Amino acid sequence: MKNKYIKILENQTENNLASLKEAVLWALELFILEWKKEIKLKNFKRRVVVGSGNAIVTWKVIFQWTDVIFADENNYKQAIKMPNVDWVTILSASGWKHSSIIAKDVLEIWLETELITCTKNSKTEKIIKTPPLSETPLEKGRKNKKNYNIVITPKNPEPYTYNTSTYMWWILAFTKENPEEIYDFLINDLEKQLKDFDFSKYNSFLFALDSQFSNVWNLIDTKFIELFWRKVARDIKTFEQLKHAVTVVSSETELLIKFSEKEVFFENDILELKIPENIDKAWMMAIWYYIVWFIQNSREQFFKKNIKNYIDNLAKTEFWKGLSVIV
Repeated sequence: MKNKYIKILENQTENNLASLKEAVLWALELFILEWKKEIKLKNFKRRVVVGSGNAIVTWKVIFQWTDVIFADENNYKQAIKMPNVDWVTILSASGWKHSSIIAKDVLEIWLETELITCTKNSKTEKIIKTPPLSETPLEKGRKNKKNYNIVITPKNPEPYTYNTSTYMWWILAFTKENPEEIYDFLINDLEKQLKDFDFSKYNSFLFALDSQFSNVWNLIDTKFIELFWRKVARDIKTFEQLKHAVTVVSSETELLIKFSEKEVFFENDILELKIPENIDKAWMMAIWYYIVWFIQNSREQFFKKNIKNYIDNLAKTEFWKGLSVIV
């Protein structure tokens, strides 16, 4: 049984936060225990899927070839009024912040609302279970309803913003990838490829990906922003995009990281990693996050030094009230 990181990280504190590498392996240990569970969604004519940050990125992967309208906190009010929309799925690992505001607005126009979250008894769940005050057709139909559209998926307690177990579970629930195979590859193969490489020599990184992963590049982009902001530069391109004058200007402190033998014009250092063929999205998410940890571990711990101050200041405001470093 793979439970090394589950046992270690259950006792993490604000002063001893899990690393991103530990969060990835811990998430996979959780999935190995429960990975056959599925997310069952209601039937719909046309669904609006609303989420923020990497939550909406994750579901763009899941629904990429379906007639779904994607929206975020900026444009959901317009999206839910589009023709033939009959369902709204709200994505929120925490089940509060923008999701609670969105839920109220959706219910007021009588649309059926579905919440996918990793948090039991969240603020948004309570809103969905409480009909609007107005006597609407939606309220009448819900008065005797016992099964609300609430889907709660597993998660581990992780440092704020990591969201590794949360979003990777959502992807695995649809791609059906085997978490044990991913775990074994990271521990027994990728670790060996990375452990002796000196990432500290570089202040910028270019990731070259195959086209099938073009719709999940935002996952790694967001992770760089959260952990490094502007202190470490990054770019993520497919091999097809790299054919269009992306690498004209060179830098001796930039590293190209690529995952195949495809040719790229790049005049400086290249790290070519060997990964299994025909892998899917959860595999790449785990591999990316694992690599980002090696980059993070090669320099000052910007995130860990700043996250508590960030949370303490946000928690003073009404919108972020109750926010904590470990979620």
